[in-house]
Amino acid sequence: MKRGKKICTTLKEIRLQVARANDIPYEPAKCNHKGNCQGTCPKCEEEVRYIERQLSIRRMLGKVAAVAGVAMGVSMAAQPIEAIAQNTITTPKDSTVISALKTTKVKSLLKAGEQGIVVRGRIVDGDGEPLIGATIVRKGTNQWEVSNIDGMFALEVPKGSLLKVSYIGYKDFSFIASERKQIVEVVLNEDENLPEGILVVSKSADDVYGHDN
Repeated sequence: MKRGKKICTTLKEIRLQVARANDIPYEPAKCNHKGNCQGTCPKCEEEVRYIERQLSIRRMLGKVAAVAGVAMGVSMAAQPIEAIAQNTITTPKDSTVISALKTTKVKSLLKAGEQGIVVRGRIVDGDGEPLIGATIVRKGTNQWEVSNIDGMFALEVPKGSLLKVSYIGYKDFSFIASERKQIVEVVLNEDENLPEGILVVSKSADDVYGHDN
């Protein structure tokens, strides 16, 4: 069994332990994925969100959320679900997406005299929907770009640069620009710990550009 499938199996077991410890009805979906596995997928993320919602309901009812143990001695006592719902970075598989990325206009985030590589990417949520207007910052500088209407970006940065991806209502994610990561897909997961009073609006194209639906 490859590493990705081992991760997937472990995370399913963690979800099952958390569900059982809190009397949450849950049965992991059977995985029919063939080929390379990244350890998570939209179906897995939906299971995570289901358990998170059930735990939130129990907290609102004044119940204490019981936390199951995790293999290999990793404790989930502080944030059990965050250990499961990780942001991820993969390589796009859709040839249409790859073709579109290759034609996305490149923005240079280079300083004077620097040599760079071009990193092209697509930012999506856990359901695979593009996140429009997500911010990509070259850390250590004040240089940044936002994803377009298709959630895509193309940046010229020095090899080894740390790029931070942010979107309101979602967990931040950082990755290092390298020659092996010049076409990427970044999956952001929703942040369940937003301060009260923050309203997250729809991420549709009309909303982003101020048009009426």
